[in-house]
Amino acid sequence: TTLSVGGATRLTTTLSVGQTTTLLGTLSVGGATRLKSTLSVAQSANITGATQIDGSATAKTTLSVGGATTLKTTLSVGTATRLTTTLSVGTATTLKTSLSVGTTANITGTTQVDGELRPKTTLSVGGATRLTTTLSVGTATTLTTTLSVGTATRLTTTLSVGTATTLKTSLSVGTTANITGTTQVDGELRPKTTLSVGGATRLTTTLSVGTATTLTTTLSVG
Repeated sequence: TTLSVGGATRLTTTLSVGQTTTLLGTLSVGGATRLKSTLSVAQSANITGATQIDGSATAKTTLSVGGATTLKTTLSVGTATRLTTTLSVGTATTLKTSLSVGTTANITGTTQVDGELRPKTTLSVGGATRLTTTLSVGTATTLTTTLSVGTATRLTTTLSVGTATTLKTSLSVGTTANITGTTQVDGELRPKTTLSVGGATRLTTTLSVGTATTLTTTLSVG
């Protein structure tokens, strides 16, 4: 029949429940507790120790985590997920939709993006950056370290480079490219239109000119 408990209930050993159990007040369990069917709690359930779930855990409303969360295996999210604190994941994590992070997201390992990567604000890269395919830049781009490009790169606006830049293939610039430091071209330099030099021009080897050439300043040949 019915068991009605008006106050707190404390179990020092195992509680085995064969059917659905509803708790309206506090349940304090000192040892292991096994539920073969549904556990229904009308109020808050506070668990101070470790909780192991062998099957699925479904939250019908909000799941709130106050501290760091560690996932030893895969996390699969069907809808948008927002993290206001730290998320620590030991293995692969699959997100089917958006990932929203309220503060900084630090990724120490390799990050693979199969689709587009669209930062709404600044993309800051502390070390070397390697692109295996095309890089398309809509606005000004500043590189503080080395940029290694395996294929063609197109810039529609300004490219500002603080240190050495190595391009293995073509560089296509839609507008003006301002280079304040030394520029070394190991192969041929073929401007399709005018090559304009504002200051002195020094050639250490032969200058071969197929058509008329006008020099507005000094030409120094070693």
